[in-house]
Amino acid sequence: MEKWSEERIAAYKDYVRNYEKDMLDYENRITEHQKGLRSMIEAVCSVREKRRETLTELYKQGWLLDDDKWVEVNKK
Repeated sequence: MEKWSEERIAAYKDYVRNYEKDMLDYENRITEHQKGLRSMIEAVCSVREKRRETLTELYKQGWLLDDDKWVEVNKK
């Protein structure tokens, strides 16, 4: 195997440092995106729960959402 020049060795060492920096940057971006996704998932769950609660209250008032149409139900 041919011995590399000092310049080539230095260049490859720089490549490794840059690869490490790139990996850390990508990992940080992944972490930030995961935080954003978690926040969106929590928001969806919150809205879903509010919708369910509101539908329940409307049902108690005699209204039912059926196939995207409001139907008055007879409550005794």
